[in-house]
Amino acid sequence: MNACTKSIVTEGLPLSRYRAARRMMILDLMSNQQPKRRYKKAEQPHLSIPNLLARQFGVEAPNKVWAGDITYI
Repeated sequence: MNACTKSIVTEGLPLSRYRAARRMMILDLMSNQQPKRRYKKAEQPHLSIPNLLARQFGVEAPNKVWAGDITYI
């Protein structure tokens, strides 16, 4: 419920979505909701990225191997 609906209901006036739709039609108001987002599926296959470390993360000195995670993209 939005703020306007809450204030009408707290005043003791019954308000359903059908009654609200009729009132909006009388007042020549229209709902302006954002459309739902539709995500596209990937059309290209993912490229094969070489695994240079081969899961061997024990390095002998700092700054020899860097790793990161980009799952948020």
